Amino acid sequence: MQHMPDDPSLLPAPWWVPDDGMYDFDLELHRELSHGHPLHGVKATAVARCEGCDDVLFSIANQPFPWAVVHLT
Repeated sequence: MQHMPDDPSLLPAPWWVPDDGMYDFDLELHRELSHGHPLHGVKATAVARCEGCDDVLFSIANQPFPWAVVHLT
């Protein structure tokens, strides 16, 4: 298992941090989550995007897992 850098901008390609921010991904995540999903009700902040597969990396607050990779629809 590869160690996750503390700074998402240090992730290897194809991960990248868009210059225009990630706020739209935060909104989309919360629209798509239903009750019972492990991220429902959790403070999740989008920090990077994978250009190759359109996955989004979220920083997760106050949970035993600090990161989550989500494929938004």
